[in-house]
Amino acid sequence: MEHHSPTFIGANGFPVAARYLLLEVVASNNSELDFTGLDGTFPRYVIEGNNVAPNSNSVQLNAQFSIEGAFMSGVADYGWVVKVSSSSGFDDQDEDSSDAHISTSRSSGNDRWSSGAFQTGDITFTITKGGLGNHPRLWSVSAHYSSGGDFVHSNGMGAYKGTTSSPSGIPAEGIDGVRLSFSAGLIQQGTFRFYGVE
Repeated sequence: MEHHSPTFIGANGFPVAARYLLLEVVASNNSELDFTGLDGTFPRYVIEGNNVAPNSNSVQLNAQFSIEGAFMSGVADYGWVVKVSSSSGFDDQDEDSSDAHISTSRSSGNDRWSSGAFQTGDITFTITKGGLGNHPRLWSVSAHYSSGGDFVHSNGMGAYKGTTSSPSGIPAEGIDGVRLSFSAGLIQQGTFRFYGVE
């Protein structure tokens, strides 16, 4: 386990939280990438994806949670919202309160990911637990060139609701993985680093 320096001080004068590199994965035409090993060791986990690209055009980058070893994929298991801004001055929001995944881009429109030669991007996911039922939440920030050729910045948030394929309750240590995939095609490339954060 690689430990990244805990002694940095942020702009606010407080120490920056220590983080530990748990896994590094280089994507090469993968249908999905699984990051397992989430447990009670850290209060939050972070996945950073750099130079990411799909092999299909106009697709969403989506996430699902694993609960007690099973990835939840029920048609109403998740809710999400994403806010998009682009270099052409386009600003919009999309959401879905009942979906089979958490999306990091809109359901339609030119802000989605594409496979052009220059259309790679970076994305960061922060995973936490919250609520009375320990429901996992995922925050995403991405910057990439879109299917329309614009430079796009997106902020998103989603949560596992556990309405259709939930086990009987979600134990405190039951959130044990995250799966990333595009809505169509493969994850053509990208380096993904998975951290535990104190």
